[in-house]
Amino acid sequence: MVSELILLTILECVLIALVAAIGHIVNARVIRSFSHHSWLGNFILDSVVGTLTLVTVVAICVTKCATIFVLAPFIIVLLARVNNANYYDREGWKTYIRPANVLVLLSLCIASMAFSVLFDLPASIDNDVLFYANISHALMDGGQENLFHYYNNFDDKFHGTAPYHYLELWMASVVQWLSSGISNMLVLKYVIYSFFKFYLFVGFASIISFYRELKFVDYLIIVGILLVPIEELLNTTSVGYPMFFSPLLRPNLLPYLFIFLPSLLAFHQNSPVVALMWLLFLPVISIATALAVIPSIVLLAFIGYYLGWFEKHKAIVLGSSSLVLAGLMALFYKITGTSVSLMIPFTAQDVLQKFVSIYKAIIGISIVNGGLFIGLLAAACYLMYTLVRVNRSVYQQLFFVGGTLFLCGFGAFQCLTFVENTYQFPYVAYSFLFLLVSVLVLIVAREAITKIVVLTFLIACTVVYREQLPVSGQLENAASLVEYNLSRRGIEQEDVKFLEKNKTRIVNGVFDYSLAQIRHVTPASRQFLTMPFSNYLGYLNGGVQLYPVVPEEIVYDTVGWRGHSYDKAINFNSQLEFYSGEYNPADFAMKLNASFVIRAGQIDGADYSCERFSIKFLDE
Repeated sequence: MVSELILLTILECVLIALVAAIGHIVNARVIRSFSHHSWLGNFILDSVVGTLTLVTVVAICVTKCATIFVLAPFIIVLLARVNNANYYDREGWKTYIRPANVLVLLSLCIASMAFSVLFDLPASIDNDVLFYANISHALMDGGQENLFHYYNNFDDKFHGTAPYHYLELWMASVVQWLSSGISNMLVLKYVIYSFFKFYLFVGFASIISFYRELKFVDYLIIVGILLVPIEELLNTTSVGYPMFFSPLLRPNLLPYLFIFLPSLLAFHQNSPVVALMWLLFLPVISIATALAVIPSIVLLAFIGYYLGWFEKHKAIVLGSSSLVLAGLMALFYKITGTSVSLMIPFTAQDVLQKFVSIYKAIIGISIVNGGLFIGLLAAACYLMYTLVRVNRSVYQQLFFVGGTLFLCGFGAFQCLTFVENTYQFPYVAYSFLFLLVSVLVLIVAREAITKIVVLTFLIACTVVYREQLPVSGQLENAASLVEYNLSRRGIEQEDVKFLEKNKTRIVNGVFDYSLAQIRHVTPASRQFLTMPFSNYLGYLNGGVQLYPVVPEEIVYDTVGWRGHSYDKAINFNSQLEFYSGEYNPADFAMKLNASFVIRAGQIDGADYSCERFSIKFLDE
């Protein structure tokens, strides 16, 4: 396992160096953005620009322009036009390779990898990441920016674009293509997410360097902040929607923080127009941010002009750019969108029930957590008072941005509660506020006694909520990362050995199961055929294709249960000729030119793990 981790860390370092180099060239010749206060600020700006440039070029080339990143050059041109910088040090990259600076970056890179290894993803998020890994592999393999991964190769009807979060998925596909042999799941989980955590470390350090010289204890506080399971602190009951915004629990939020970093730097450079223009990248990298970010920027254009942040013509440029971007995104998906929908239909009764449940949750949280909220509010007021006193104009702007993002995101959620996953709309605001509060804590911790108090508080929170931390277990008993991850999903060790031994043969197969085998699995889980049981095989190889050959009465249950999941699943499943059980697994495996047939054993829960399974290779 040690050799694997060294290889993955080297891949992360190569990726960091690559995007920094690309970004430096683009910054020097196009955007001309820079940070005059520290080399860390320049490094962040170069890296974010380089990452967006790399992904944009690759996505446009692979999809033949059928990618949402085709709009990224539009934002880059806007940034170049509104940027106040008239000088960029083209030789500044030499500071990156000074021995002391290289040592700092390498240490933070190793720390980010350690975070990914020592603090694993919760089981439910791990299932989502397996789904992301399938999409990531299909992006480079099939050139279709949608959610149907290898089904795009099965039938042209699945072709077309669908809105999602593609930045980290394109990055994983590039790294996997360059590394050749490492599965997308391992790349995404241990290289790409570590990459973003690395820049979170660098970003915190860069902002703090505006106020004082960095000390080793500041890095300890950064680690402490990231270890506190903040969502558990805020959600001590189960009566409301959980506000997940910890980078350890919701890694798909890390790209939000990545884009926020150059925006924070621009605010500190007294360039609010540039800072807000950076936020326009958020709807491009993740559609879940669109209804929070675009209205927020339009509102902030008016607020900024009224409060004297910038001139009238800049406010007009900022507001109109946001609206134009929204129109271009809508036009793009109208022209290139896939004809297969995964939307869940709803009724007036559904809408009413959602509203009632949400407001009951809000009332319940207010009653049960009243004391906690008062304490947190008092702490927040103290932080705000301290930092407004330190740098009034910057933090006035940042509080307006965070508040506006929250109001727009939460407002969009409240208006669309009946649409699946809209509870994620405020997440972009939670991420921004998480970053802002973390920076505030670091800035307040200036004196030695304050540092001790802050560290003590962070350690106490970590101890109290340690059971909620996704700490990796039994790493020392695993010979490889694949073995560790498969064992964690309930696969017996002898089966893990068998899978690893035969992983080169596990490429394209079919699977089936009986109602008795999945009796305890919720209908909603068994119906989601785009993320099937046995998808853990994705840890072995990139792009393992598993087609279900399951009778319709098993997929949809025999007790007549119908719900939103049924209505959602049928839109996709009805496009498949084999889920109805018209073929037996062996016959359909031959039709698909599959290499194996997998039959699941007893499946005990909705976590897609099974105690036993059997695989029959068709060449035997």
